[in-house]
Amino acid sequence: RLRLAARAYVDFARTNPAAFRIMFRPELADLSACPSAGAAGRRAYSVLVRLVEANFGGARVSRERLEAITSMEWSMVHGLSTLLLDGSLGRRERSAHATEALIERTLDLFARAADTLSSSSEASP
Repeated sequence: RLRLAARAYVDFARTNPAAFRIMFRPELADLSACPSAGAAGRRAYSVLVRLVEANFGGARVSRERLEAITSMEWSMVHGLSTLLLDGSLGRRERSAHATEALIERTLDLFARAADTLSSSSEASP
């Protein structure tokens, strides 16, 4: 489910670039003027937290490690989305098929990295 949510995040950004930009760029919109937008953001983040906990939680993973994995997950999907929309990944010439393959490889690699982090020693974050 976490992998599907990551893909949905990237797909939303690519399908709704204007909405995605407004959601995360304060110079485009003052979301504090719209309390429901803040509430929606908190609900969305809580879904991510629950998915990470379901995927990696349990006695073997500390709360700090889960928070780090959650931050890493969000950073990865948000960064990938932003780079596809506004950065060098979006400006590179490639077919739609090649872009899809890049997204899938990135998400797969991240899932393997997160699995490794969740099962490695808790001595470091």
